[in-house]
Amino acid sequence: IDPYQEMIKTSKDNLKKSGSTNLTFKLMGADYLDFPKNTFDIVLNRHAVVVPKEIVKVLRPGGYFITQQVEKNNMKNLKQAFGYTKNWKNDVKILSRAFKDNGCKIVAFGKYNVDYWVKDIDSLIFWLKAVNLPENFTIKKHGLELLKYMKKNTTAKGFITNESREFLIVKKS
Repeated sequence: IDPYQEMIKTSKDNLKKSGSTNLTFKLMGADYLDFPKNTFDIVLNRHAVVVPKEIVKVLRPGGYFITQQVEKNNMKNLKQAFGYTKNWKNDVKILSRAFKDNGCKIVAFGKYNVDYWVKDIDSLIFWLKAVNLPENFTIKKHGLELLKYMKKNTTAKGFITNESREFLIVKKS
């Protein structure tokens, strides 16, 4: 599922190229999963909104939910450079409690943080626009912050930041 028609189209295009025939795609948000109760053995989620009550509804007893989420300290030095203070929605510890409250067992939880380099300025600008950090990035509006970031974070490999992720696996009782 995806709430964006463009992503559904891309998924369908990729499916045709793959030759697979056992997948379907639906335009749908996470706040109401329009599937019958106890439909799925596994629900996978990556970097998207999670509504535990809805996931538990569609999981079969004994089914698993697996997610990887961007952790709040992801790209920490870039966020600091641009004064990014947006609230974090999918904190995995909060999700864990919500799944427990909905009768699930936490099977695994973890997180990792690694260095991440962006090779050159063109790639960095493309990336900042793509991840919308800061929101509606332009050189005219954010050039000074970009220069300060580059001055502090340039290495032989490129511009350094970090990738920080959390994962969670739960099992429905």
